[in-house]
Amino acid sequence: LEFRRVLFRSTLNTISALVESDPAATRTVVARLSELLRRTLDAAHEPEVRLADELQFIRGYLEIMNHRFSDRLTTSFAIEDGLDDALVPAFVLQPLVENAIEHGIGRIRGPGAIELRIERCDDRLQITVRDNGPGLDPAARGVIGLSNTAARLAQLYPGRSALRLADDRGRGAVAVVELPYRTHDEEADA
Repeated sequence: LEFRRVLFRSTLNTISALVESDPAATRTVVARLSELLRRTLDAAHEPEVRLADELQFIRGYLEIMNHRFSDRLTTSFAIEDGLDDALVPAFVLQPLVENAIEHGIGRIRGPGAIELRIERCDDRLQITVRDNGPGLDPAARGVIGLSNTAARLAQLYPGRSALRLADDRGRGAVAVVELPYRTHDEEADA
């Protein structure tokens, strides 16, 4: 998958930057990368995973990115209670967060912030990733690399999912994924 290439590239760049100046942080980043590699291999054949597992993966990824951006990156999570068992596409959060980092936080000089919000809206699950970067460049709208994510959503949930990327009224960018709300127990009963 494309996200693995991006994950490894950004993590290896982080390790390279830290290896001389902060050996302890380098060891932490290598340990997190090892965990993430194991998770990608374990879930490689699973089209969907529990939201709790996906959140654990993205927290490990963000720990690595916190080392990359030092004290410039803050993250916040607003996850509605009771959604741990919701099924989501495996690795759906990483490209959304990576996009916010590369096209948002990576393009500003000051403090960067990423907010991850997940909530249930009736029979839908809504995932929102917001950054405080410069917002969308209208000339680059078709270039920002979430097309693989959109294609995966369309394949898993034909006609029942959406991926929207928008300017957040001059305060950054926002990516929203909507998909059917389902749990593993509901799938087993079907």
